[in-house]
Amino acid sequence: MLRDSVGFCDSGGYRSFAADNSIDSDVARPAPPVRIPAGHTLSSTDSSSFAPYVRPRCYRNSGGSMRLSSSNNIAVFCLLLPLACSSGCAETEDPVDAYDSADLHEGGRLYDRIWAETPSEDFTGDHPLWAARPDTSSSGVGGTETWRCKECHGWDYLGVDGQYGTGNHRTGFPGILRTQLSPLGLFDLLSEEPGENPAGHAYGRFLSDRELWDLVRFCLEGAVSTSDIIDDSGSFVPAPPPGEALFADGIGSEPSCASCHGGSGQTMPHVDDGHEDDAEESEEPEEELEPEHLETIGSVARENPWEFHHKARFGHPGSPMHGFQKGGASHEDIGALGAFAQSLP
Repeated sequence: MLRDSVGFCDSGGYRSFAADNSIDSDVARPAPPVRIPAGHTLSSTDSSSFAPYVRPRCYRNSGGSMRLSSSNNIAVFCLLLPLACSSGCAETEDPVDAYDSADLHEGGRLYDRIWAETPSEDFTGDHPLWAARPDTSSSGVGGTETWRCKECHGWDYLGVDGQYGTGNHRTGFPGILRTQLSPLGLFDLLSEEPGENPAGHAYGRFLSDRELWDLVRFCLEGAVSTSDIIDDSGSFVPAPPPGEALFADGIGSEPSCASCHGGSGQTMPHVDDGHEDDAEESEEPEEELEPEHLETIGSVARENPWEFHHKARFGHPGSPMHGFQKGGASHEDIGALGAFAQSLP
């Protein structure tokens, strides 16, 4: 087991492991490349991929929050942790177990519309890193939209190196595909404030540790390349089984696309995900829009196949649409479904 092959100290339910800072230096060392292969758990991953360093930390729970930084003497930590954690970290979860039990599917929904999947209503104002984006002129969005992971990193997960390298969504930020961060490094990046970490994403304000681990697992396992199922022109590459069958019948326990969107994919149920901008847009009657401007399954698949791919896998946040990956759809299944969807009106 990974936890037995690297240093750790147990103190009243606390355990740290394989982190990105040395215990014998206050200078941060970059984490080694770590990417968890699909189908593997963190505890089954080759421990040689992790640095043999320990960064003691406390994770938040219902009782409060506390974080401990590196020191020159690991013995000091093992002596002080029982006292330090007794006030706010009495019940903590082993990060190895936290990662292994994380819900990749839920992480994919958080990546899309984070506010629709968490009870917090505080996603107001710009994301704290929004003003630091390399390209401040291309994107005109603001406020809640800036908290969407996809708004900077793209539906193809490539950021500035992908579809968001040009156009009105360009921010200049990199993607998440093939990130070199370790699971704990990514957890910290997502949770910490910019004041703690210059690249801190500040999602610790709103998300529980469980939700943060869901997002970490999605980034490391759920963000996949689509280059083999979407060609350079944006067309899905057909593959068996026929996408028409998936559209009409669904897969596993998940309902079919046709059950909500109709046989031709032209029914788009309104979803109230708590976003004020979406609510305001929904007040405009659809009949006032020209037919060519009405969104359909076919138009989404043609105009943004990478968004279709993500939503076909993970569903639409805040709605009963859970996506086919939860039902067991393969990468090739989603490609076949996309090829059929692009043939619809």
